[in-house]
Amino acid sequence: RPVSRDVIATAADTVLQRQAVAIGPLQARLERLNAAYRDVAAGDRYQLCHAPGADTRLSLNGEELIRIPGDDFAVAYFGIWLRDGALSEDLRSALLGDPSPPAA
Repeated sequence: RPVSRDVIATAADTVLQRQAVAIGPLQARLERLNAAYRDVAAGDRYQLCHAPGADTRLSLNGEELIRIPGDDFAVAYFGIWLRDGALSEDLRSALLGDPSPPAA
């Protein structure tokens, strides 16, 4: 479904605040990432990749949009989906291979 870039960035910022992530050291990099997001239409696919010691890469439909340095950034940003208080607890459970996801 169509989603605006502002909705994506706002959702990420909201979860980071809810998780009490120390934003200060990440602020400039978060702003760069948020600025790289684009509005998406049905069928579009974002990919966010990171390997320890490497940049976090954001791609849309196979086109790399930006690279953000820092393992600290990756830990905080991927926590949106993987840390307690994740954007979706069901998705978190599925990503972490939890055999008993929380009841809806």
